[in-house]
Amino acid sequence: MVKQLSYFIFTFFLIVGCTKDQPKATAFITVLTHQGFPASGAYVNFYISSQTIKKGSLDTTIKADKLGQVEFVRYQECFLDILALSAKDSSAYAGTVSIRMIPGQTVSKTIYLH
Repeated sequence: MVKQLSYFIFTFFLIVGCTKDQPKATAFITVLTHQGFPASGAYVNFYISSQTIKKGSLDTTIKADKLGQVEFVRYQECFLDILALSAKDSSAYAGTVSIRMIPGQTVSKTIYLH
């Protein structure tokens, strides 16, 4: 009985310890046209371009909502480059920004397409 109780207590603390919420780093990116209107449907690519980090270790693309906004979450600190792309009337528009994501913090940036 004591052995079963000790296994139960060990398992309980193992589960509770492993499911503890980790602080997340959140990036809110707003993509606007050069006139300042939301670029709904723009593609926003989050990537790490450092030569010291394995290429492809992070490469995520998210489509902006109707307000031109995307949200990106990570649980590790990192520096990210962000590329926003949009096409309209056989023309392509792009804009970039770099951010630092730190767990427990939120970053908000605006990218203007040119």
